[in-house]
Amino acid sequence: MSLVVDPDFSDRYFDSSDHSIFWKTSIGYGKIYPRVEAFLRLAGGTDEMIAERIAHHKATKDALSGHVHAANFSAMRSLAPPLLSHPGAFHIGELGTASAHLPRLCLLIADETQVFSACCLSLLIRPDAPEALKHHKPKAELGDVVASAHVLQTLLTEYGDQLEAHYATFLDYDTSAADAAPTSAT
Repeated sequence: MSLVVDPDFSDRYFDSSDHSIFWKTSIGYGKIYPRVEAFLRLAGGTDEMIAERIAHHKATKDALSGHVHAANFSAMRSLAPPLLSHPGAFHIGELGTASAHLPRLCLLIADETQVFSACCLSLLIRPDAPEALKHHKPKAELGDVVASAHVLQTLLTEYGDQLEAHYATFLDYDTSAADAAPTSAT
């Protein structure tokens, strides 16, 4: 998103020799959100939709982060996450297990991918496309991308709320901060 709306940011990203430092100085700790807002606005997002998207992203990121890093509401969950394959059992050991947090992470990835895809498609068809997309010439494969984006949007619209509710019930976890998840993009 940021690479599309900010050519200087794009150059600094690709020229960075230390991505950890770049992350801390240009992306992390909320520094990325003004560029995300600019991207969503450029693609036709309303103030309300943009505020909802960013608030939902922050709430979901905080919840997922709390399951990886110790947090006051999830200290034991990060140490021993509940296993998705064995309800009531916990995993103690290295990262990489399919924990009970996996569905929410997958839902977040699907949701973010759908919004990004919808915005990019919106920008690609505009006569005044941003510089990063201006010289892109649609090929036959674009139909596959559009079809995939449509299927993903349909699935999220149909099942997204149910998946969030199932996740909240499974963990007995309050997701009220993330309940305002928008179900469609621009």
